[in-house]
Amino acid sequence: MKHLGPNVVNKLLVACFAFLLLILSSVETIFGEPDGASIRIYVDVHALPAVTYGDTVQLTAYLYDSKNNPVPHQTVRFLVNGSLMGTAVSDSFGRAAYTIASILDAGTYLIQAVFQSTGNYSGSVAQSTVLLVQKMKTIVDLTYTYGMKTGAETLICAVLRDGRQNALPGQTISFYLDDALIGTSVTDQTGTACIRFTPRTGGTYMLKAVFSGSKNYDCSSSTSVVVITGFSLTIVTPFANAPIVRINQDKFTTDEYGRVKIPVNPGTYSVTVQEYYNVSPSVRAQFIQWADGTQGTSVSVNVSSDLTLSAQYKRQYLVSIVFRDAAGMRTVVPDSVTLVGPDGGSRMLTGYSSLWLDEGRWILSSILWRGVSVELDAYRTFWVDSPTEHAVRCAIYDVSITVQDILGVKIPWARVKMMLPNGDVLEQSTDRTGKAIFTSIPRGRFYVSVTSMNLTTSLDGDASINNDLTVVVLLSNATLIVSILIIVTLICVAYLKIKRSRGRAKP
Repeated sequence: MKHLGPNVVNKLLVACFAFLLLILSSVETIFGEPDGASIRIYVDVHALPAVTYGDTVQLTAYLYDSKNNPVPHQTVRFLVNGSLMGTAVSDSFGRAAYTIASILDAGTYLIQAVFQSTGNYSGSVAQSTVLLVQKMKTIVDLTYTYGMKTGAETLICAVLRDGRQNALPGQTISFYLDDALIGTSVTDQTGTACIRFTPRTGGTYMLKAVFSGSKNYDCSSSTSVVVITGFSLTIVTPFANAPIVRINQDKFTTDEYGRVKIPVNPGTYSVTVQEYYNVSPSVRAQFIQWADGTQGTSVSVNVSSDLTLSAQYKRQYLVSIVFRDAAGMRTVVPDSVTLVGPDGGSRMLTGYSSLWLDEGRWILSSILWRGVSVELDAYRTFWVDSPTEHAVRCAIYDVSITVQDILGVKIPWARVKMMLPNGDVLEQSTDRTGKAIFTSIPRGRFYVSVTSMNLTTSLDGDASINNDLTVVVLLSNATLIVSILIIVTLICVAYLKIKRSRGRAKP
């Protein structure tokens, strides 16, 4: 056997000692340090120092012995604000991990990891770590019915969600119009809260839905500019661009369609239209009634929704009526005239020029002249459709009385009296031709008496039937002369006959 040198032996001894140390180190690692050894433990929160409510928090503790070797298979207790939250067992790397799943309310927490002593290891508490759980952000979405009107109920809703777009039920939402609270509501399972609101005043407002926040949720709000239109009060007339409408104390001019349309709040309003409106100097309109039958030009209305009022008018024209006798030669002025208008109403006139008459068909029901009705059927009806002058003939005539004797000789200067149908008496003398003409005699029976040579002859008549009469008297100057001549002639003839008879009687 070959002997080894001293250097080789020394090297072998050193190698064996190193191998022994390695084995001892491995055994120490596997079986741990003996009882009373110091274990160094610290906690690392696997997240930001500040998390949001609802986030999952990962707590991790690492166990090392005094030589910084990881200590596996040991139980670590995790405390939150001094209360046990849970435990975890370290793995082969000395890591013990525990997850807190969304159970921490918003606030500040003290996190601790505790290793209790065992038979081989002494206990240790890691340095405390502060964890801040912040409130979760929220989002409010505001919705409402567009076209809000005063007096009309409107549905206003808000949807509340957290920062992860999850609906938040059971939360109170407050609704404001400008700075005035108009209602509150609690969100349902979909995160929706609604109120029903009836605006009372029109205008432009800031509508706001406010979530004031809670223990774990941050406050949020949503705003929108809304225009609340009042109800529309519309006045309809037949006239464009006419300043004829008054609402309360304000005067309005109609538009090109004859309307006045204004926004109003709910309430009572006085609406007035002009009774007459002059379309032109000779054409005007007169108010008749409102569409619902109300007669007065002023009406009080309670507005609780859109309201339209229609004013009805009738057109009138400036008309003159000229009355003439039956021949159309002489103008007469009746005592009174009664007209029946297009609406069936009667109207008595005593003046006949510049009359405002309704458009349509008119009937002359009565024309009184000297107390006698003198209307003619052919002129009873006339139409009014423009400014004009209507000529109406009446049953008034000129009556000619011719006075003659039985010989047909016209008798001048005879006295003729005529009693009219109304009892008036007219008197005049015949002219050289034996005629007396009485003008403007109304129809109806009249009586005539003629006096000549102190003898009176009478007759009656009706001017509408015969207006040219002849009166025959028995005695006149002509008949008297003729009678005298006849008598003288007869006397002469008788005398001659007597004388002749006496002459024959003598021998």
